[in-house]
Amino acid sequence: MAALSDLEVENIIHPRDQTTKGFKVGCPTLNISDARASLDFYCNKLGMTLLKKLDLPEEGLTDYFLGYLEDGEKLANKGTPEETFRAMTGTRTVDLRHVWNIKETLEMGSAFDNISILVPDVYKACERLENLGVQFVKKPDEGGMTNLAFIKDPDGYSIEIFSIQTIKEHCL
Repeated sequence: MAALSDLEVENIIHPRDQTTKGFKVGCPTLNISDARASLDFYCNKLGMTLLKKLDLPEEGLTDYFLGYLEDGEKLANKGTPEETFRAMTGTRTVDLRHVWNIKETLEMGSAFDNISILVPDVYKACERLENLGVQFVKKPDEGGMTNLAFIKDPDGYSIEIFSIQTIKEHCL
């Protein structure tokens, strides 16, 4: 299929719906099979800093939030609610997710887990998305963690929808 013309693009994209005011892109999540090797690579070779380590034993995984600090910027108190919030919502952050029971090395291309969208109210956002016919993998009140959802984009990629309340309830 050929690229879309500028006119086709203009006809597809409408002015931003005001109900999406406050939506922000969160950090991408990559599944990793060897936390030692990945932390060495991203921190020691690419120069990232560990912003937050989040163990989730009920889910069988650990999230390592990494990012770049600006010159002179320091982590005041690693692990404080403020640092956790910054790590999980930062635009300069990547989430390396180590699922504890991964038995084999991830094949090239299978490491992508999801991107995340931070919204003011996950329930209102999900109601809007459902009315627009978006496919849900998990709705906000399903499963162990509430106040977050997962949807699929047209290519089947997973998108996590969560709110500040989710971080406060489950991670701070």
